[in-house]
Amino acid sequence: MAHLASQHLGFRDRLSRRALLRAAARAGVGATALAVAGCGEEAEPPELSEPPDLETLLREVQEPIRAQRPPLPSEGVPERGGTLRLHTDLDLLDFFDIHRSRFPTTQAFSALQQNRLIRYADINAGIMESDLAALPEIPEADTYVFELKEGIHWWDRNPTNGRPFTTADVRANFERQIAGVDATGEPDPLFQRQAAFAETMTLDVVDERTLVLQTDGPNAAFLGSVIAGPWAFFQAPEVWEGNGDRLRDDPLHASFYSGTGPFIVDRFVEGSAISFRRNAAYFREELPRLDAISYQSLTDPARQESAYREGELDLWSPADPLLLEPLVRDLPDQRLSDRPLPFAIQASFLFRSGVGDNPYRDRRLALAVHLALNRFAIVAATYGGFARLSGPQPWFAEGWAIPEETLLELPGYRPDKSEDIVEARRLVDAVGHREPLPLVVPDVFEATFAGIGAVIRQNLEVNLGVPIEIRTASYAQIITGLREGTTFAALGWGDAITDADPTADLLRTMHSEGADNLGGFSDPTLDVAIERMRATLDRDERQQIFRDEVQPRLNRSPAWIVNVANGIQRSISRAAIHLPASGFGWDPHLLEQAWVEGSDLDEGA
Repeated sequence: MAHLASQHLGFRDRLSRRALLRAAARAGVGATALAVAGCGEEAEPPELSEPPDLETLLREVQEPIRAQRPPLPSEGVPERGGTLRLHTDLDLLDFFDIHRSRFPTTQAFSALQQNRLIRYADINAGIMESDLAALPEIPEADTYVFELKEGIHWWDRNPTNGRPFTTADVRANFERQIAGVDATGEPDPLFQRQAAFAETMTLDVVDERTLVLQTDGPNAAFLGSVIAGPWAFFQAPEVWEGNGDRLRDDPLHASFYSGTGPFIVDRFVEGSAISFRRNAAYFREELPRLDAISYQSLTDPARQESAYREGELDLWSPADPLLLEPLVRDLPDQRLSDRPLPFAIQASFLFRSGVGDNPYRDRRLALAVHLALNRFAIVAATYGGFARLSGPQPWFAEGWAIPEETLLELPGYRPDKSEDIVEARRLVDAVGHREPLPLVVPDVFEATFAGIGAVIRQNLEVNLGVPIEIRTASYAQIITGLREGTTFAALGWGDAITDADPTADLLRTMHSEGADNLGGFSDPTLDVAIERMRATLDRDERQQIFRDEVQPRLNRSPAWIVNVANGIQRSISRAAIHLPASGFGWDPHLLEQAWVEGSDLDEGA
């Protein structure tokens, strides 16, 4: 949680309190948007509500997840034409300048209009495919040779007017990311991927289609988390050369931009609607299949449901999965799909000295909290059972996550808390701590799930046998507090992972010298294992290091960030809508494969 919001300090606050709470209510948009929204908020935090009955919560969440109707099979020959009608919250846009953007909604729109050198075909399985370039040749462990595809052009409008995409464009984008400065040459903190792109030690342009990238030694995170990462899109140099800091100061001016992607913005009414039309000159000849994709900005669940029932929307993804049950009953011919949310509920701790007496300097107290947390109660009070517990890597990360049957036998995660409570109390007694333990709950988290702070307090006081002092604060206050030593522990939404492969995130947050290791976590043995992961290019071998060496230490320590669970986003869509299978996030480009049955349009339309 903490390291996510730390990346967003410096953003100007574009969201009103009402928009912030709307953002929170739509948990499915991603924690990145929520954390950013919270960073600028200084409003009075909500009061803690009384907790729901804990026994009832536990009984409900420990039952099997409600019977789910399997999705209808996607049969038939893909057709060309039609419009896909979706909903979103257009308050959750930050910068159309992809080098500055951090909001998931903006990332999703960029994926429709822009391309990467290579991209994920299946992010869960770690399978990449060509995009602007063919998959690279790797003659040495630190050297990547990319060959751009032929026939790629920027959009045929100002400022690019259909000119070819070249390796000079690639170099210009890398140079801007690495420099991280505004139009006057001053450092700009909004270029928050500067360190990631600086992993590129050299970039040599051989000709208009060939370029060679080198890293400082073998770097297993480079291709997946930087080159194919969620923000690795390319925009035309003419955009920033011609508009300068207008890109920062007028962040949602869609006409400034040019891309190479499958769709082009056709209409944008800030806060109301946005639509995209098919790029007729897209370099992938067989795609996209849709003529257009349109989004209405709808934030009220009742309005969303009525729009779906009345045929204004083709898909509905409510923040509360239980809202779908009437539609499932009333519309039996519709498709259902589940998608894991890429952000976790997390606890975070400060292990170094703070301003005042920080009890968590003795990491045994953090371990006690980890053991005492009743994760099932927290899941019941937040996602109503539509979630699964996550260890150091979320449950849906194939080949990385601890299998559920194993996780539910581990201390802190097992349903029977009796042994965990005994050990947690022993740790508290060994430390000799009897004063209230402080814990901060983000105000957005409490506002979304009224009473969650009280649930956490009741849970920990019963299991630890010591008072728990709960207060609420904005994400900005929490992050600033971790940096300055005034926030000692927090529990709420956490980071949206950028890759199923955790290597890059571990280097950033868990390595002793990680840029976002705000908790002061240090484990020299773990540092060595993480560095070995970075230098191990074979994915299977890297997974083995993570499972055998990294994950057990993160479970035992605990680390300064401890996952609780990841929720599940449920969606309903019309039978005529054929959507591609997707991973856990960052893959809206797959919408270029979507199609509408019975569009009855000519092949060339």
